[in-house]
This record gives sequence, structure tokens and C-alpha cells, in this order.
Amino acid sequence: MRYRPERRYVAELRAMDGTRALLKAYTRGAYIRGKSNGQAFASRGLLRVARLLGSSDDHRLVSFEWLPGRLLRELCTASEMEGDAVTAAGAALAMLHEQNPADLPSWTREAGAADLLSLASEIGFICPQFDRRAEELARRLVAQLAGAPALRRALHGDFSANQVLVSQPEVAIIDLDWACYGDPAGDLGNFIAQAERNALRGDLCPDRVELLKEALLKGYSLAAKRPTPERVALYTAVEVFRRTRFPFRAREPDWPQRTESLLQRAEAISKDL
Repeated sequence: MRYRPERRYVAELRAMDGTRALLKAYTRGAYIRGKSNGQAFASRGLLRVARLLGSSDDHRLVSFEWLPGRLLRELCTASEMEGDAVTAAGAALAMLHEQNPADLPSWTREAGAADLLSLASEIGFICPQFDRRAEELARRLVAQLAGAPALRRALHGDFSANQVLVSQPEVAIIDLDWACYGDPAGDLGNFIAQAERNALRGDLCPDRVELLKEALLKGYSLAAKRPTPERVALYTAVEVFRRTRFPFRAREPDWPQRTESLLQRAEAISKDL
């Protein structure tokens, strides 16, 4: 299903009786985290989390329950967007954030700041013409993050429409390898940032980004029974900026132009904060 050389291999196991399971093979360091995070959360309400079925420490292999459903990204990019599915995904995320699992690592503001400054250096290396802009944006975002309160809530860590399976009335949140403790606005911002990138790539109508955002935050707030977390826009800018490395990494033929488009979008969002 997915193969990242020397990083991770994801496959579907089909048994003779029709039983299916998800298999993941990891690097040594990632295996420890993936196995631990795979047992950290539980299904609750409409939220469904895949059960860990088994593992092999020798082979760094983990097996998870196979979950049915349609990928939320497909529903978001369809000719007729299914807003109710996005709202349900927001509610499921709120239920995930309410859990308090043990042994999750913490994503601190200091770590976030270091990551952004490192990213600016990386962008300056692969695109020297954007060196100054990337560094200025990184420092502006770091300053804004420094003024934010230090929150410690359970996060997915890489939440987007690619990590959600919809099977009414349940919503499955998958791939918890990057789960951690941090600011819940980070997951919401990451979801919106992925929609922003899809719009810039032409995979999503630009007008739909705002509709997705509204549906997601509506479901989240209703399930959490409190207003939308602060700093969603800030984390959206942060996560759009983080995606500036993706066009080069994915070897997209027009990667310099796509890198600049993402940089421009992150700059625009940050100026409205």
C-alpha cells in the first residue's frame, strides 16, 4: 500500500478466509514508537481506532486491525463535498484529544522552534533564491509560538484527510505513529494546511478550503463542548510552511514553483494573525 525505502513499508494482509489486516514494517527507532503509539488510544463514541493485533520485535513488524471505510480525502475532493463527513471527523478528533494515554512523547515549543529554523535552512539550501524569505518567516512564526501557552494534550501529530476513514456512523483515525502531547490547535492547523496544499496543487477547488475548515471546526467544537482552540490560524501557517519541503522531496517536476507557492501562502496566512 505504501513503501518508503529504508523508512517504512505498509501492506495489506489477505488470509485465505477473507480476513484482512494491516501490516507495517519500521526502522529500528520508528518501530518502538509505532508499536507504543498503536496501543495508546482507544475507540470511543463515534471514534474508531485500530486494535494492535500482534508484533515482532525481531522483524520490527506490527499488525493492526483492518478498518473499513472511505478515505476522507476522497470525500473532500469529490464533485459534491460531503461536509457531514468532515464534521464527523472533527468530532472524532476531539474525542481523541480528550484521551490521556501514557508514554506519549511531548512536542514542545522549543522543539517546534528548532524545527522551523532548520526547515528555513533546508529551503535556503535547495532554493537559494528563497533563503531570506524562509528565514524571516520562520523567525516570525517562532516568535508567535513563543508567546503561546504550553499545552499538553494528546495529539494525532499528523492529522489530515489522508488519516481518516469514514464508515457511517463511525469515523476511524489511522496512522498514529506521530502521536504526541502538545497544542490541540496543531492537529486542526495541519488538516487545514493539507487542504491548502491540495488547492495549490490543483487537486481541490480553492473555495472549498474554507468550507472544509468550517465543517471541521464545527464538529470539533460541538464534540469538545467548547469554542474552537486558539492559534488554529497560527498552526495552519506553520504547517503550510513545513510543506515547502514536500515538492522537492516528492521530485515534482515543477518543484521550485510549488515551493514558492507554499511559501507565499504561509506568508499570507501569517500576516493575518
